[in-house]
Amino acid sequence: MTEKGTQQRLLDAAISLIWQSSYSHVGVMDICKAADTTKGSFYHFFESKAHLAVEAMQAHWKALKVDLDAIFNPSFSPRDQISAFAKATIDTQKECKVNSEGVMGCAFCTVGMETTAIDPIVRDAISEIIAKETAYFIRLAKEIGEPTFPNQQSAEVGGRAIFAFLQGTLTLARVNNDFSILEEQLENGLLRLAGFTK
Repeated sequence: MTEKGTQQRLLDAAISLIWQSSYSHVGVMDICKAADTTKGSFYHFFESKAHLAVEAMQAHWKALKVDLDAIFNPSFSPRDQISAFAKATIDTQKECKVNSEGVMGCAFCTVGMETTAIDPIVRDAISEIIAKETAYFIRLAKEIGEPTFPNQQSAEVGGRAIFAFLQGTLTLARVNNDFSILEEQLENGLLRLAGFTK
């Protein structure tokens, strides 16, 4: 096994276990077991569980950003961007549910909420990622413009409100382990907040 392969397996195991379970409940040995490697290999690549979690979240963001760049393409209408995003989100959650026992929600907010008071290294890294993700929705609100978002300030507020609704809906779906919440509410709610009717 190559070093790069071992490191990638640790990253994949970390995001999967921490997202599905919790940051506090997943230990280094759990991650090593899932990655089929040793504790010595873990510390060869990562200083601590927190540093692994940060790199795993950054890798997850890098992959998600590719999808967001394709979806939030200005060549598509804002309404089409929202519909495509809602569909992609639901499809991702369906795929996650196949590999877990329930709705997963958002990896960043799930781990971010848990680490707020216990691990500032992870918390700060996730805060930066969430700011980057929110920027897509602020840009979308600016593209929508009048009459829903008549100026830059209203677009900033509106974009953050759209993102907050997204995260709230994902969180409710995870807490209730109810996929129908996403199917029934996500696209409609996003469109309404953006000033569109279904």
